Amino acid sequence: MNLQVDTWLVLYAHGSKDARWLVPFEILRRRLESALGAGQVHLAYLQFIGPTLANIASNAAAAGIRRLVLSPVFLSAGGHVSNDLPSAVAEVRLQHPELAVTLLSPVGENPAVLDAMFRVIEQATWASLAEISSSQANLGEAR
Repeated sequence: MNLQVDTWLVLYAHGSKDARWLVPFEILRRRLESALGAGQVHLAYLQFIGPTLANIASNAAAAGIRRLVLSPVFLSAGGHVSNDLPSAVAEVRLQHPELAVTLLSPVGENPAVLDAMFRVIEQATWASLAEISSSQANLGEAR
């Protein structure tokens, strides 16, 4: 399924100075791009690094894009999603009235994301407990 040619999906994340933090976001972007169409999925960051939402919007307008779909890659609608993101969207709408901007809910509020997190944490917990039990059993055998 490809997006319409005049639409970009923008993954909006917090940002970090630590390059390791960026890796899962770039992996997500690449996976979505291969599903939705080359050049149609972009990352924008709130702080610490770029590009910002304003940068992406300027690039989109220059490329003839008419619609941005913003997906906040946050666990919940805390201060950044509730305050900073609407301000950034308002600024984009002011600077680029030709762009239609659709703001999605934070991904972490989707039940499927919560279910996936539950499974990952549950499996890691059981694996950790099994490892501890195995280590304790090996210590008992060594005595």
